[in-house]
Amino acid sequence: MAGKPIYCVWAGMLQRCNNKNHKNYKEYGGRGIRVCKRWLKFDNFFKDMGERPEGTTLDRIDNDGNYCKRNCRWITRAAQMRNTRANCFLTFRGETKTQAEWAELTGIHQRIISDRIARGWDVETALTRPPGLGKRKRAK
Repeated sequence: MAGKPIYCVWAGMLQRCNNKNHKNYKEYGGRGIRVCKRWLKFDNFFKDMGERPEGTTLDRIDNDGNYCKRNCRWITRAAQMRNTRANCFLTFRGETKTQAEWAELTGIHQRIISDRIARGWDVETALTRPPGLGKRKRAK
């Protein structure tokens, strides 16, 4: 949505939720995501959300919730990607974050964390054991 006028953002939201022929309908309207009645008028959407700040996209805070003022915000694409149904959340020392966030904080690549969890590692070990430890040295 970068570079698109606010009206196009609004129209795209309506299409995803209401047009069964839209390529993304099944991920929105098809799974029950709706646009609140107030936002069916562009002027009301604009009053509630204001101009879209540069470099941001429209995001639903609760991915299973509808498009409405209390559930929407403008955030960066990177932040939005962390708020998808596909994310895997891990709780470590009382904090819940996405694997991507834990990767940034620990310096361990997200793929390594993901592979470790898939292999049955506990979260603490997956997030604290440096990569490469325990690898066998190859005979020369």
